[in-house]
Amino acid sequence: MEGAATKKSSAERSSTVLLVKNLPFSTDETALAQLFRTYGELARFVLPPSKTMALVEFMEASEARKAFRMLAYKKFQHVPLYLEWAPVKVFKAPATMTYSDKLKAASNGPAAATRPDVEADNVAELDNTLCVKNLNFTTTEAVLKAAFEKVGYLTIARKKDRSGKLTLSMGFGFVEFGTAAAAKKAMQSLQGNLLEGHAMDIKVSRKQLQPAKAQAAKSAANVPKTKVICRNIAFEATVKDVRELFAAFGQLKTVRMPKKFDGKHRGFAFIEFLTEAEAKSAFAALSSSHLYGRHLVLEWAEDADDLDTLRAKASRDLNSIQGKDRSIVR
Repeated sequence: MEGAATKKSSAERSSTVLLVKNLPFSTDETALAQLFRTYGELARFVLPPSKTMALVEFMEASEARKAFRMLAYKKFQHVPLYLEWAPVKVFKAPATMTYSDKLKAASNGPAAATRPDVEADNVAELDNTLCVKNLNFTTTEAVLKAAFEKVGYLTIARKKDRSGKLTLSMGFGFVEFGTAAAAKKAMQSLQGNLLEGHAMDIKVSRKQLQPAKAQAAKSAANVPKTKVICRNIAFEATVKDVRELFAAFGQLKTVRMPKKFDGKHRGFAFIEFLTEAEAKSAFAALSSSHLYGRHLVLEWAEDADDLDTLRAKASRDLNSIQGKDRSIVR
């Protein structure tokens, strides 16, 4: 379903080109290219002088998918790699030679190989996803898509009903566009418009977390930040999934997912790193990421947020209430 919808859209993602982010400035082109060449023949490999990101094009889509699975969040030098599927029109023209042929040509002459033409506007898309709040609980993906034009991918956040099926709307959704400009235009033209009787509240999804982060930074300016709360976790996700996701950024002290009486987790987790630097690296990289289709919401945890502390507080409150009841009976 998702793949079919994407193919019909102008914001289609490539099945062979990967966008590699979070690269260290000391990145060596040969070493990074070789890391990806392990999984298949490359058509193109582009590393700009700034070394902030790279483009890797595979000859075969299956090899690109394998590289994505194996290298996403894998440490390169001292930082984890952050991978995304690049827009389909990131290159203006098809590759005229493979990366191997390019290396051979370069070895025969310093000017033999040229850098491919890249659509710069498509490479650095960061704000191309909108969060649409205040949706009617009956609004479907089809209705939401009809309200927006040139949408690449959209989803309405849902929670499980008593039978365990994801059917109940949570009143908000995410809409992805091909470019940040298209997203901004849609936000400006549709902000406050009625959709099935509800005025849409639209924000850029990656920016909506900034106030929470700023507030957390203010309240805990002098306290080492090593513990993170990860909210909006899909109920099919496990502790192992969360641990593997965050472990790519450093050594973990603890990973805890509070559970309900039926044994299922509550949709959030506490992740504590060994150092503040590792925690900040994970926070920055994962604040706009998804797990099992759910947009992860990260916050800095304080001692008051600790589960044991919350339990102790609840116990004290309960004892206090019971004590008052006994005094009234007497």
